[in-house]
Amino acid sequence: MGHLNLLNGEISAMTDKGAFWKVEVSTEAGFSVVVLVSKREAKQMGLALGQTVAVTFDPSFIHLCPVSGTFAERVSVLSD
Repeated sequence: MGHLNLLNGEISAMTDKGAFWKVEVSTEAGFSVVVLVSKREAKQMGLALGQTVAVTFDPSFIHLCPVSGTFAERVSVLSD
């Protein structure tokens, strides 16, 4: 694994997506990051709305999703 990026922020939304939570984090950098977290992992971490968290990620694992079009329709789990 390469170098990790770290963004501090606060959980601004949690949406039930079946086996996962769609967690939106409003970062100190001024933008939001959306993360899918299994319900088991969310419970183990004690995630809650308003909680301060750190988002870490390897740059090679970033996936960009268009906001419209057929690809976005296939990843509808990310949309509200």
